[in-house]
Amino acid sequence: MRKVNKWLALHPWVQGVLLAVIGAGVILLINPGRSPLGALLRAGSGAVGATVMLLLMRRRERRLVSAATEEDYVSLDDRLRHGEVPESEEGRAAMGRLVRDRLNRSRHRVWALAFLFLLFASITTLAATTADVRQAVALALLATAFLAWLTWTSIHQHRLLVRMDGELRGGVASVRR
Repeated sequence: MRKVNKWLALHPWVQGVLLAVIGAGVILLINPGRSPLGALLRAGSGAVGATVMLLLMRRRERRLVSAATEEDYVSLDDRLRHGEVPESEEGRAAMGRLVRDRLNRSRHRVWALAFLFLLFASITTLAATTADVRQAVALALLATAFLAWLTWTSIHQHRLLVRMDGELRGGVASVRR
């Protein structure tokens, strides 16, 4: 699976295509009367935006860690995701900059998650009052699954970043919320 993840990281356009196809499937699941082409176009527009944002974020992080090639950045990111500390001093310094930047960017994650919970609860409530029962139930199940996954991922990534920050600084990391 790690090889697949690295290959996907080196080919962000594949991620965009997968996002569009999965998004169209979700749209058709919630509203099966919709045209498949219309659902694909709707999901595709979101996938293009998400892919552009991914590329901009990666370019910024690649400059931050001074990675010579895309493969160097992907390798460093993969090692971070698996909790592997580089042995070379310059690798440790690059990973340290990446970890501190990600910790800084995630400092408002609890408020962002609370906002997303409120947003999805509002959308699900509105769908339950205006749509049929099947659509409301499907949306509620998808929202619940998505928010559970998002919360678990957020907690897991934050703990990993705090642990890696402690290891890279040579001290013991304390878990901050």
